[in-house]
Amino acid sequence: MDSQITTYEDGAVPRVPDTVLDHETRLGITMDMIKNMPEIITPPKDFETLKVSNTELVKNGLPPRPDKQMYSKLRALWEDMMARRFTIIKPELHVDTTTVHYSKRTVDETVVFDYI
Repeated sequence: MDSQITTYEDGAVPRVPDTVLDHETRLGITMDMIKNMPEIITPPKDFETLKVSNTELVKNGLPPRPDKQMYSKLRALWEDMMARRFTIIKPELHVDTTTVHYSKRTVDETVVFDYI
């Protein structure tokens, strides 16, 4: 028996996991991932990005200053961006347990709905 693989309009083939996990298991995995994420580092309000060292920039969650000789255009862009006043908002991640999404697939001519 030939098995047909359904593709999306762009030709991509959807990946069907070897094992389908139930909703509660997937929810637990997602909640554990969020709980175990490293803390998001943000600089203090009075942090002067153009005056501190690269070490201090990275320590406070910002990109290091590019080398002026090797990457002059990138350095100019970095200085332009870092000279601006910006507000960093720490994301607060949570799991919406009120909505369940399903994925429809066919296994051996049987329609199966997977929790996403």
